[in-house]
Amino acid sequence: DFCSKKINLNFDEACQKFKYLFDRSVKRQLVSDVEIGSYLSGGIDSGSITSVASKYIDKLKSFTCGFDLEQVSNLELNYDERKSARKMSSLFQTQHYESVLKPGDMERIIPKLSWHLEEPRIGQSYPNFHIANYASKFVKVVLSGTGGDELFGGYPWRYYLKGNQGNFSKFLDDYHNYWQRLIKNKDILNFMMPIKKEIKDYDTSLLFKNVISKHSDKVSSNDDYINLSLYFECKTFLHSLLIVEDKLSMAHSLETRYPFLDNDIVDFAMKCPLKFKLKNLKNFISIDENEFRNKQDLFFLKTNDGKKLLRKSLLKYVP
Repeated sequence: DFCSKKINLNFDEACQKFKYLFDRSVKRQLVSDVEIGSYLSGGIDSGSITSVASKYIDKLKSFTCGFDLEQVSNLELNYDERKSARKMSSLFQTQHYESVLKPGDMERIIPKLSWHLEEPRIGQSYPNFHIANYASKFVKVVLSGTGGDELFGGYPWRYYLKGNQGNFSKFLDDYHNYWQRLIKNKDILNFMMPIKKEIKDYDTSLLFKNVISKHSDKVSSNDDYINLSLYFECKTFLHSLLIVEDKLSMAHSLETRYPFLDNDIVDFAMKCPLKFKLKNLKNFISIDENEFRNKQDLFFLKTNDGKKLLRKSLLKYVP
C-alpha cells in the first residue's frame, strides 16, 4: 500500500529489525526436497543472500553469468561482474560456477528466448536465459536478489528526476514521458503490427493513471512524489522483472525464489520512511541510466545514496 502506516523505529532499530526479517526469509526459502543454489552477481543483494544461505548449506552452489571481454575495452569492461563474484564466493566458501557469454551467443539464443518470453518485456532477458540454463544442470531451485532495489530505493536517479514538482498532473506527465521514451505511443501500433487490432485503443499514459492517480489526494510533499515513484515501480517494473525471470527459468525447469520479496520484508519496506532509503539530496546529480555503468558508479561515489537501510544492515554479510 502506498500509504502504509510508518514504523515507530529509529534507523538503527530498523536495521536490526530488517536483519532479523532477512535472516528468517532466507532460511524460509531453503526448505526444499531438491538441491538449492544461489545466483551471485557480485552486488550486495545476491551477495547477502548467498552469505546467509551458505551458513545452512555446506558448499552452496553459486552461479555467475559473465561476458567474454577479449573484444571489448574501456567502459564496457565494467559490465562483467565475475571478479567481484569470485571474491564473495571465496569469502562464503561456495562451490562457484561461471558461465560466459561470447559474441554470437545472443543471436543464437534469441529464437528460443523469444518463444518462451512471448512478448517484449523489461529486463536482461538473454543473460537470464543463459544462466538459468546453466544453473539448471546443477540444481533445481535457485535464490535471486531481485526486489532489493525496488523496495529500498536502489535507483535514486529515477525517483529524484521528477520528485520536486508540487503539481500532480505535471508529475504524472513528466514521469510517464521518462518511462515511455523507447517507443512513443504513436509508434506502438506499427511496432506491434501482428496484434494491431487487439491494442488499437492502447495508451500507456492510462496505465500510469490507473496505478498512480488514485493516490493523488495523498500527495502533499516532495517525499510523497518520490514514494509514489517507488510504489509505481513495485506495481509495474518489478512485476515485469518477475514475469521475465519466471518464464526464462521455467523454460529450463528451474524454480527461482526471491528472499527480498518475503511478505514480512515487503510489509516492512512499505512502512519504512523515505529517509531510511534515500538521502533526498537537494543538489542531486542527474545521470542517464542508459549510459555506461561508470556514470552510475560515479553517482554512488559522490552521493553514497540509495538503499541506505540495506547498506547498513547488510554490512554484516557483505564487506
